[in-house]
Amino acid sequence: MNLKIRNETMSNWFYQLEQLRAYKLSQNTIPESRKNTIYDNAIIIYLIINILLFSIMIYIFLRKRFSSNKQISE
Repeated sequence: MNLKIRNETMSNWFYQLEQLRAYKLSQNTIPESRKNTIYDNAIIIYLIINILLFSIMIYIFLRKRFSSNKQISE
């Protein structure tokens, strides 16, 4: 009798565990089109940041170069 109850409890526990796993998978799934949109937005943001940083670096480099040329000519 005790063994039968234990087997039923274990099978019930495994069944509920599988239901929870299936529910978790269904909740965590992001549609492929939404994933692509998120990745595309991230790439655009990174490109804009890189362009800004590169432009600042060029500006600083040219500014130093022209200021050093002015000092030499004076």
